[in-house]
Amino acid sequence: MIVFGAACFNFGVHLNKTGGVNAAQYVSHIEKALYESDHIKRDSVVFEYDNSFEFELKTEDLIESLGDGVGFPLPMFFKLQFDILIPKHVQEEINKEHQFSFEINKPIRVKIEETFNGPITFVLLESDSIDDASSAVVLVREYLEKHFQSKSVYFEFIGPSPFHANFSLTAAMGSEHITGLDENGFSSTTVPCRGYDHICFRYSQDKYKSVQDAFEELSDSLCNELGFFYLVSKIRVQKIRKWEEIDQLYEQLVETSDNYSWWSRIQLILTPHGKLTHQLLYKLTSLEILMVNQSEILDADYDSVYRKGLPTYLQDVIDKEWRKRAESYPTKQISYFLEFHEKRFMQIWQTALLAISALVGAVIGAVITALASKGA
Repeated sequence: MIVFGAACFNFGVHLNKTGGVNAAQYVSHIEKALYESDHIKRDSVVFEYDNSFEFELKTEDLIESLGDGVGFPLPMFFKLQFDILIPKHVQEEINKEHQFSFEINKPIRVKIEETFNGPITFVLLESDSIDDASSAVVLVREYLEKHFQSKSVYFEFIGPSPFHANFSLTAAMGSEHITGLDENGFSSTTVPCRGYDHICFRYSQDKYKSVQDAFEELSDSLCNELGFFYLVSKIRVQKIRKWEEIDQLYEQLVETSDNYSWWSRIQLILTPHGKLTHQLLYKLTSLEILMVNQSEILDADYDSVYRKGLPTYLQDVIDKEWRKRAESYPTKQISYFLEFHEKRFMQIWQTALLAISALVGAVIGAVITALASKGA
């Protein structure tokens, strides 16, 4: 039986260390860095990509991380596969550091594939325990993150990692072999479990010569669904990052606004405080525009995956993440506060100007009176 988990892994290069890269150079850097590990099986690293499309990154290009919802760009139709066997003592170190309990003593295959919505990853191995699927994802993730520290190549990923399900693939038997398979030659059954559910796939032995052949076809069928799932995750991260910036500016503004001392009011008048409100309003508007645009993108992509009548397998799991797209941020409340703050700010200015005018008027009056007295 093959068990596998899904995730979103990616590799990037530090352009300040490597200089600009094209597709071939990018692949060369990744291959070299992978083989610097003693645990990557020799000759197992395999790349595929289409070099007819232009791919070139320059040293000055700013690359946002996958953890910020973007990720290092990949060559067109990029695929990467390698086999890794993580020895017991390394697993024990990872277990001790993170309070895990891994014990996987078989080779693990990692397959990274670029989809329309970004990279997705399959981590698979032969095992009698379906729970090894998500465990293998976490084990590989932790090992790769540690291995690529302080190198010209870096490893990045985005959560949820792993995808919230454990998968298995075995041959269909008996009546299921005759009646229970879809047009792709697969059936799936979801077994609810504490923690991650088990999604058990069966394949047609008439259509596929081996479980490996069946997996290649199944993984192709799952790519669009997983690509959409991690697109939702990346967009959610982008909104969270923007909201964190807004919340920080809002807290600064509230702290300033709550200070009622005369000195703070003088500072409020004499310093360029409007810059803070301008930044907050700009970022608030940017977030609202982003949410509208991304909602339209997600609606269209969801329809492209699930409204065409083609066999799909992960809709129940993905819908749970999909529902989070509607999570709201209190943008209107902050807008109301900005409006109140600006009115208050203008009142302070008006009061100050009246006071200054009165003071200036008194001074001028006193000067005129003094001059008149001298003239008399």
